Amino acid sequence: MEIQESKFKEQTNVFYITSWGHCGDHWLSKALNAHPEIFVLNAHEGSRPKYFKDGLGRHERPDILQYTAFLEDMGTDYEAIGECHAYRASQMEPVQSKYGDAIPIVNLQRHPYVWLDFYIRHRASNVRMPDGSNDALDHEWEHSNHELFAEMGLMGYERDDVEIWSAYQGMLLLNQVLPDVESGVRQVKIESVLASREEFCGLVDYLSHGRCDFDARLLDVVYGFSGKVYRGEETEADPEEHFRHWPEWKRQAFLKLVSDDARAAYESFGYRVHDSI
Repeated sequence: MEIQESKFKEQTNVFYITSWGHCGDHWLSKALNAHPEIFVLNAHEGSRPKYFKDGLGRHERPDILQYTAFLEDMGTDYEAIGECHAYRASQMEPVQSKYGDAIPIVNLQRHPYVWLDFYIRHRASNVRMPDGSNDALDHEWEHSNHELFAEMGLMGYERDDVEIWSAYQGMLLLNQVLPDVESGVRQVKIESVLASREEFCGLVDYLSHGRCDFDARLLDVVYGFSGKVYRGEETEADPEEHFRHWPEWKRQAFLKLVSDDARAAYESFGYRVHDSI
């Protein structure tokens, strides 16, 4: 029997939504999953290493091309299947090179103050480990740049001061907005998608190659739970309100750790970012 050549490159139904963690947003992946022909894994490869010790650490991901083939196989019965939040835009180059426009990719942006607040609270709550294990948080501690923080004269801390050292590490990660933009991946603001059903429908059309759409009834359903409070989150996120409550050490650290270029990149998306204490 002759084995036919795979048509994956031309017919793929895979898409990626990249980000630096899910930014406190569970709504988008849940909203996409509300469509019967769309299947989305929500930070699957970011959460799995917390529980399954099979060789990959918290900061590692499977080979992106192999994972893409896995998604295609897993999503045979769907018009569109995607991974949301587990990969970074800068990791998409192999997919872009091999598949081009056949695999839609968007990178999710969120206001840096709001993103940082969730990043800190997620670690302060022991990254939601249900069994009380500290392994995941120990990993975060071990991979934080403590030497740099000390060299920069930032306020000191101990291992238990999670809200301090995780704030510093999160601020460093905010600089990754620059390689995100340079990756050539389409940038999408979650705030814009939440604010506009038209934006959401345009995103669905792009991710599914026009194969899926949400009717008015289904849009009512997904926007009906857009304000739902999930564990460790809030219904409304006001960046200025976050900033007003920052202590001085946190404001000083932000100005030192987040580069001028990174702040300018966030401002180019329409976010207001303070350049002084």
